[in-house]
Amino acid sequence: MHPLLAATRRLLDDALAGVDPSRAAVRTIDGKWSVAEIVEHLALAYEGTGKGMRRCLDTGASMATPPSMRQRVRRW
Repeated sequence: MHPLLAATRRLLDDALAGVDPSRAAVRTIDGKWSVAEIVEHLALAYEGTGKGMRRCLDTGASMATPPSMRQRVRRW
């Protein structure tokens, strides 16, 4: 594992140390995401990023494409 990812994992583990899983699943009063939902979201996002990076490394090509006309207009 890359050292930066390992450090990130350690930070997350430290932040969640002692958090009761049933408590982590509880949403706040205003309906915001629970701790468990946030951690799941991060896990899925990193997994998707990792898959995309693996695909680029396997093919030797970038997944980037030139901006479309619509993207150019929005940027302008």
